[in-house]
Amino acid sequence: MKKIWLILICAAMITMTAACGSKSPADDSAGKGETSAQQEETSAQEEQAQEVQYEEYSRLGMTFLLPEGTQEEESKPGQTYNYRNGDLFIMMNYVNDYEISDDDIAEYAQSAAEGFDNGELGEIHKCTVDGRPAYQFDCTGTLQDIDLIVTLTVFNVPVGTMAFLVSNQTMDKEDYSAINDILISSIDIDESAYEAVEETPDYYVKGRKAVTGECTVRITGHKVLRPGEGANAYGSDPVIVFEFKMKNTSGKKMTPAVQWPVIAEVVQDNDPNAVNKLQPAVLLDGSAQDLLKEIKPGGTVRCREAYTLTDLKTPVEVIFRNGVIGEELGSMKFKVK
Repeated sequence: MKKIWLILICAAMITMTAACGSKSPADDSAGKGETSAQQEETSAQEEQAQEVQYEEYSRLGMTFLLPEGTQEEESKPGQTYNYRNGDLFIMMNYVNDYEISDDDIAEYAQSAAEGFDNGELGEIHKCTVDGRPAYQFDCTGTLQDIDLIVTLTVFNVPVGTMAFLVSNQTMDKEDYSAINDILISSIDIDESAYEAVEETPDYYVKGRKAVTGECTVRITGHKVLRPGEGANAYGSDPVIVFEFKMKNTSGKKMTPAVQWPVIAEVVQDNDPNAVNKLQPAVLLDGSAQDLLKEIKPGGTVRCREAYTLTDLKTPVEVIFRNGVIGEELGSMKFKVK
């Protein structure tokens, strides 16, 4: 999955915030209990947000507003840029060969949550950015020993997908929600800036997607099963299970059970002297039948493949090659905790 790695405001949220900040006669007549306290708190937040001075920033074919004095840091030229202002952290990430949609936003969001220790994913909301369909969701978890909540907004640009992540290094979303609202609602996309986009290699690995000369694989999830757990009910060792979709682009029939080991090698780097290649494991859930399915040219099937882990600490890496003797295209890493 393409991360921001993530690597992302909703017009309804802006409207709701504005509505909460102004009282109507009906509000006054409803009592001065909890509702009044909430309105006073929202008004105080709005007043505090209005005290922040903003300036315009430009990057990756768009302009947007950030608090005055925010510093930009380049992470990956043409792809990832970080912005910092005290505890406020904003990351923008551009992927030029991927378009987000209703079909894969859940997978994308879950992948983002997996970037945190003990990450939890909030509800996904549809919204708009500069008139374009967009998605927004929260993630909570721990990153570099800091407990925090982040808000991500993902949307398509003329070529590819853009994501914004906003956080204030706390578990209180109110610390940055007003800034996030202003940032997202201020985005102006310059379509002409995307006319000349760097060409993507024919075969590559990006995020959770691998494109080879014969097939395209997208890993949609992974989990660890301990001995006796679930489909590993009779296993004596823990296993890691990869869920993936394989599309046949070869023009010939293929079988995942044959094609997967040709292009993928799974290792756990916990041996200082030798490459520790993990061995396939058997699951008692019937998933082996999916691996034996014959994929028609242009067809896609969902599969699961399991490997026996040699410890429960070291991350697992899936290395992809363009066929048996083809070049190494890249790799994906997965936590086992």
